[in-house]
Amino acid sequence: VPENGRLQVHFDVPTYRGALRIMAVTLDPERIGAAEAKVLVRDPLTLQTTLPRFLTKGDHFQIPVFLTNLSGKAREVQVSLTARPEPVPGLLGLETSWEPVVVQGRRVRTLRLAEGESGIVAFEAVATAALGAVRFEVRATSGDLESRDEAVVPLVPAGPTVQKTQRIALKEGKTDLAPLLEGWVPTTERTTFRVTANPYAQAFEHIGYLLHYAYGCVEQTTSQTRALLAAGAIAAKVDPALVAAKPVDDMILSGIDRILSMQTASGGFGYWPGSNEPSPWATAYATHLLIEAGRAGYPVSQDPIDRALAWLSANVQGGWRERGDTAYLHYVLALGGRPQKGRIEASLEALGNVSPEGGHVKESRYLLMAALYLAGDHRYEKALKEPDLSPVETNRDPGWTFYSDLRRRGLMLSIFVDLFGQDEAAAPLADLVAKNFAHRSSRYYTTQEIAWAISGLARYAKAGATHFETPRLLVDGKPLAPAGGGKRDGKEVSWALARASERERIVLEVPKIEGGPLWLLVSSQGIRANEPMPVGGSGLKLSRRYLDAEGTPIDLSRGHRLGDLVYVELWLENRGGRRIENIALVDRIPAGWEIENPRLGRGHAVDWIDPDRLWQADHMNLRDDRIEIFGSLRAGERRSVVYAVRATAAGRFTLPPAWAEAMYDPSLWARVGTQTVEVAGPWDDYL
Repeated sequence: VPENGRLQVHFDVPTYRGALRIMAVTLDPERIGAAEAKVLVRDPLTLQTTLPRFLTKGDHFQIPVFLTNLSGKAREVQVSLTARPEPVPGLLGLETSWEPVVVQGRRVRTLRLAEGESGIVAFEAVATAALGAVRFEVRATSGDLESRDEAVVPLVPAGPTVQKTQRIALKEGKTDLAPLLEGWVPTTERTTFRVTANPYAQAFEHIGYLLHYAYGCVEQTTSQTRALLAAGAIAAKVDPALVAAKPVDDMILSGIDRILSMQTASGGFGYWPGSNEPSPWATAYATHLLIEAGRAGYPVSQDPIDRALAWLSANVQGGWRERGDTAYLHYVLALGGRPQKGRIEASLEALGNVSPEGGHVKESRYLLMAALYLAGDHRYEKALKEPDLSPVETNRDPGWTFYSDLRRRGLMLSIFVDLFGQDEAAAPLADLVAKNFAHRSSRYYTTQEIAWAISGLARYAKAGATHFETPRLLVDGKPLAPAGGGKRDGKEVSWALARASERERIVLEVPKIEGGPLWLLVSSQGIRANEPMPVGGSGLKLSRRYLDAEGTPIDLSRGHRLGDLVYVELWLENRGGRRIENIALVDRIPAGWEIENPRLGRGHAVDWIDPDRLWQADHMNLRDDRIEIFGSLRAGERRSVVYAVRATAAGRFTLPPAWAEAMYDPSLWARVGTQTVEVAGPWDDYL
């Protein structure tokens, strides 16, 4: 501040109308002062545009624009609307123009307004794309005055997207890739082409699904961070769009921060943010990751690790006996330098008396022997180097250890590499793990299975071809630059292309291969044409209906009015003979609605809700287009969820499906299908 005490500071204000609070603080070594004022921000032609928060292909919607003339005199004002595609970060799209939203009728309207007078125009539009984003821009012009209002609205597919990965062995010369890109709905597909000498490359294609897995508990956050820690460079090749906005190291640091945010006062880790009760396996899993991240050079404070190890030490002494807990807790304690040799040996002896010996027992024995090895006791080295190579079974346990036979093999491989490096003895196990990830959709696997497989395979992988000249990907005759700024990384090169299936011709040219095999992985994600979405369920049953404040069902196709409150009632039933933990229930709403009250019934907001039948959920997430609820159900138990939404946009909208799934046993699921929702608005006279 200059000596005269006067200072000017200039700010660029983004699109905003209203009162801004301006604050100033001044200080010197002995004094401090503060002041504030308000500044009214408004355009001479003030615009307010009301848009849905998201759109789904086929939505037919109305866009009201409110205009107030504050220019000081009467005006004739032209109001225009444009909608253009918003680029997808990290992916190249078609050079040709296309309209993700088609504005119907006139795109320019005229209003005559006196000074201080307000008026309305309304536009109609239809969403024609299934994926991506659209930037809306409204302009009001009169003489030398111009005001602008703009917003980016995402396009959300009504049904779940599908990932399809194909692997082919490459030969020198040209390969036509068009046959590998058939069957996708236009505008929905994006594809990564990856040339690699890694024999396990197809297993790594699941990393994209893992990193986009949406729910965010401590297990899933740790699984995502573990995969990035082990295979961050591979993730950038598999899904270039993922790292376009945020580098891998930053994503790992964000994962570490989120994991630490779920540490409780006792030192253990809660399963969901805000939970006060630690989960034993999840605590061991999170602590394991924090130790490895710290050793890899990431800034992880030792204090939260010490507190977590203290919690594990106290609780392993307390005698946790849920299948898998004790052994894994012992392994992480040994990894953290706090082994309890006597207790480990006692647990190993107890396992020797278990018959028949299932996968749980084999996993526990391997973990306990590995814990002793870390503690300096190498008596079981030979057994550790002879991992179980029996066929992988399909059994899963949706309980709190997240066990499956496939998870067990990935965990064993990861620990083997940690103990013995790239010892040839692990090759058969690595082949077995990779083989079981080669031929199924990512949705078939759990986050535990993918994370441990990637962790083990990424550390063990050995290359195929020793040398190959950099291939070229020709798109409609023009070379496409590889991902990562056109640089080749080691023995891999990849390209990312949005809407590859809509190109006329895609050809891969491979000049020369030496020393071993070379593969091409084509991984496409989008919506498949003529592929029906299954409804019904297996092990779970889900139903959904809509009611008014009196509990009377609403016929959504006949139309309700803008501003109306609608009550959503979901019923979820466990139709099996055992308790199911970690169920995720996801209900999506149409673009014309917004969620208003997610916890009805707790305070008897409407009298037709039976609070005794409500699902006591463990955790809940809210997003613009959906509500996510997590909990468990006893065998045969049936519970309800009720929440309120309000109609906030007029038009005809797609009501997407709702579904439920056991997060650690994908064979347990339920889904209800799509509908159409009509919301009547008062804008017909302004169209």
